[in-house]
Amino acid sequence: MLTIADLEQLARTRLGEATALLIARQFDGSSYLSGYAVELILKARICVHLDWKGYPETRKEFEKYTSLRTHHLETLLDLTGLHKRVRTKYDYYWSNISEWSPEDRYRASGCVTEEIARARVAAASFLVRNL
Repeated sequence: MLTIADLEQLARTRLGEATALLIARQFDGSSYLSGYAVELILKARICVHLDWKGYPETRKEFEKYTSLRTHHLETLLDLTGLHKRVRTKYDYYWSNISEWSPEDRYRASGCVTEEIARARVAAASFLVRNL
């Protein structure tokens, strides 16, 4: 099980890596890790909302909670109980990251522009700090 603290630390770590890749002009990797940072912070907030100590990590832990075994940011946001707040107060940031998908890792290099990568890192930074 990944504890809330583990998830929050991983989110900050992935965000730091995304920022480093942005500085290194590795826009595809930067964008990709930005999305993972948001996924991790959403999973931490799901735990808070459900009053859980942590998020399932292994196949065995997921047996009862297969619906939680997702990377889809919109689905995860719905499960946090924060959907209304994010879609009203933070919609600018959410709209810059919500199209992220773990399948982005299969895109050819050079698909993400600097503008998109910067917007995603900024959005992820804001959301990781404010959710």
